[in-house]
Order: sequence, then C-alpha cells, then structure tokens
Amino acid sequence: MSLSSFSYSVDRSYLIYIQTKLNTPPATDYEELDGMFYRTQDFSESYGRLTSEFVNEYSVAWNILPRAKSIDELHGYIAEKLRPHSTGKNHFATYTLSPSLRHYLNDACRLLEPTAPLLKAKFPGIDTYDNESVGPFLYKVMKAGIQPTFNAQFIYELYEAWNDYKHRNTTGLNVTSWVYKNNIIIRPLLALPKTKIEFVELKDMPVDDFFINLNKVFRDYLDFVI
Repeated sequence: MSLSSFSYSVDRSYLIYIQTKLNTPPATDYEELDGMFYRTQDFSESYGRLTSEFVNEYSVAWNILPRAKSIDELHGYIAEKLRPHSTGKNHFATYTLSPSLRHYLNDACRLLEPTAPLLKAKFPGIDTYDNESVGPFLYKVMKAGIQPTFNAQFIYELYEAWNDYKHRNTTGLNVTSWVYKNNIIIRPLLALPKTKIEFVELKDMPVDDFFINLNKVFRDYLDFVI
C-alpha cells in the first residue's frame, strides 16, 4: 500500500459522525453525558496527533528505508526527520508513535466511560454495580451469550489494554518497528501488554487498522446506546 492510497483510506467520516452524535440531541439531553463535549474534543485531538504522526512516519519509511545502504546511513536519514528510538539495517522505531497511541487509547476509553449507565440500561438482566466500567460489563454480556450489534470483544480488549496502561507495572501498549522487506514497507503493529486475557481482535493489528477500526466500532456502539 503506497502513502497516497493510505491517505485516502483514512476515512475521517467516522470521527465526524462520533463528534456529531455526542454533541447533538438526543445525546446532549442525557444528564449522564454532561461534559462530553470536552471528552470528544480530547479524543479528536488524540486521533489527529496519532494519524498525523503515523502518516509522517509512513512517508519517511517509504522515502528512506529502500535507499539506505547501511545502519549508520539509515540512522542519519531518520534522525533528520524524526526522533529515532531504534534503527537497524532495514527497520526503525521512534520515540513518538507509541506515546501517541497510548494517549489515543486513554482518550478513547474516557470517551466511553460516561455511557456506562446507558449501556447497562440496555441489559437489565445483567447484574452490575454503580461504578462498573463499560469493558468489564461487556465481558458479562458476552459471557451470558449475548452478542450486541457492535463489536463488544473489541471494546473489552480495548479496556483491558487501558487498565494495564493505568494500573499495572508492565511495558504497556507499544508498537513494533517500521520494516522494509521484499520491496514493501511493513507497517508497525500493536505490541500488546501481557495480561490475563487472550487478545483476539487486537492481536497483530497494524496501527492504522487500529484507529480506523476503533472509530467504526465506536460509531456502532454509540448508535446502540444512544
């Protein structure tokens, strides 16, 4: 996939849909969703920073990885454009992409948290408690054999990665390197933390697929609860 085709594949219509959904009635009529304008703003900013960084690094990868003749040459080229964390003969990683990804993860889950009461009201037969988060509650829904009209497994795994980021002493959510192999650029994948759950939806997912799919899932989720 070339840089131009990637640029067209990043469909911001999902983000605009989420913004509109949360900033207009009936969402603005819910007392539980007071203050969502600011969470939506944070989420949008995080999305913008992550996608901009990804596209910038993608451009550098295409322009530099195929023509670098040595590790030193590659490192010098990369350092002119980005903050390299590691470089090798045919790969590099930066200091910027992983933090941008974690900020996006944080703001994504913060966006969903106020919707928990609305979600629980859709499943009155599932036991819950007052402060139970969206992710753990969805686990109960799926365990009961219920498959909602949105990708509940994706959101559950998202929350598990978020909880690891907030509370656990692990390396957290990171990304793999950009790699040039067999005349193609291999995009960085999610490097998921080690947790008690098995990641299915997020396993081996490229970073760009992650933010595109997340916005799609959030659109479906918000249509369900609001």
